[in-house]
Amino acid sequence: MRLDPVERFATSDIEETNLHPPPGWTLVVYRLGEGPFRYEFVRVHLGEDLDVEHARFFGPTRVLGTLADDAVHVLFPYGRDLRLSGVPVSQRLVVISPPAVQFEASTQLEGCGYDIVARGRAYATLLGAATSPLLTPGRTAVVLNESPAAVALRQLLEGYFLLVDQREDLALEPQRIQRAREDMLDLLRLTLLSGAGSPEDEVKAPHPRRRALALAIEEWLWRQLDEPGAPPVTLAGASRELEVSIRSIQLAVEEYFGINFVRFARLARLHQVHSALVLGPATNVSEAATRHGFWHLGRFSRYYREVFGEPPSQTLRGARRRPATSAAVRRRLMRRTLEALHTGP
Repeated sequence: MRLDPVERFATSDIEETNLHPPPGWTLVVYRLGEGPFRYEFVRVHLGEDLDVEHARFFGPTRVLGTLADDAVHVLFPYGRDLRLSGVPVSQRLVVISPPAVQFEASTQLEGCGYDIVARGRAYATLLGAATSPLLTPGRTAVVLNESPAAVALRQLLEGYFLLVDQREDLALEPQRIQRAREDMLDLLRLTLLSGAGSPEDEVKAPHPRRRALALAIEEWLWRQLDEPGAPPVTLAGASRELEVSIRSIQLAVEEYFGINFVRFARLARLHQVHSALVLGPATNVSEAATRHGFWHLGRFSRYYREVFGEPPSQTLRGARRRPATSAAVRRRLMRRTLEALHTGP
């Protein structure tokens, strides 16, 4: 099957049955909370076995992808409050996913990245030219500080997508596609080789047990918040339900999500209030706040304004005039809020 050179896709409906994963991937996307969601990408096929992509997620989201047995994936991530297998993206990183691996990313705000996926013949070429443990099928994805080769590959991807956005006709000229393909495969090979020899550059993910516990806590939290009449979310309740100590819960959440349990739960409840105000059924702020466990309305208003950049009453008024997806200003202001959540009292 012949692929169009460029694919563009955007949706605000997470329930879509086909989110158009790149060839070689299966992809599952689900929310970490209620509220506006958006997913968009531009993908260029540099032949039938090499794809490059610029993708962006907005809203509290988790992405799980499983790579095919004959493919390798390299990602240059960026965004706000973005985590890859529990590793916070706070610097220039490269993520290398070998064949048959499961890839995981989550964000409360915005997760973006430049990707390159080599499969089939391109993967076989890399495998023959780069003897690297990073290509061992089934091993975990590796998060590394960028090597010089990785920096060059990222810059090449950024420059190519800038050209696609500004002059798609030039970017898709056969000679330019062939040159981009050759350059990217060369730099991809060097990135794999340099990453394999630099274990000191590996960014350590949380301990697997803490990661598993953090994910279990997250599932329990949203289940409790979504259950009508469920008791309030507390550390003691999580400890009883999951049969682990309070200290273990605190450490797992702080290490994996980057904020403490109380702030994580509060942020989730704020998203629920925001969704109720924007999408219904709330008709007044006090009702929405108390329904989701905010009994001190003055503190609630302060927390809400920090996260969404406006008082809740303004959200409720605006919901009658604008669609839920018009949240660009709130997303920008939420960056400061999450910084405060990480460092504030």
